[in-house]
Amino acid sequence: METATGGLIGAALAVLAFFGVWLIFGNAMIGFGVGISLFAAGTMASAIGLVLPWILSRADIDPAFGSGPVATIIQDVLTILIYFAVMTMLLPVST
Repeated sequence: METATGGLIGAALAVLAFFGVWLIFGNAMIGFGVGISLFAAGTMASAIGLVLPWILSRADIDPAFGSGPVATIIQDVLTILIYFAVMTMLLPVST
């Protein structure tokens, strides 16, 4: 349920970002890439926020440790990697 909620929030942000980026930059492919990245990042962030404290709890580590700065750092790094991966796949390489 948590991941579905993150996906819905990511989808709403993705639609807004798609049209905003398309309007500002005049390139639908860039807007599509930003939208897909936001959707994936929103879904992934909710999953990490749910799973990381559970994993730490199962390992007898305080789950609050995983729901604070550690989860935020992991989510931020993965969000940047998702964005670069999506844009690399969508946009042509110019020489």
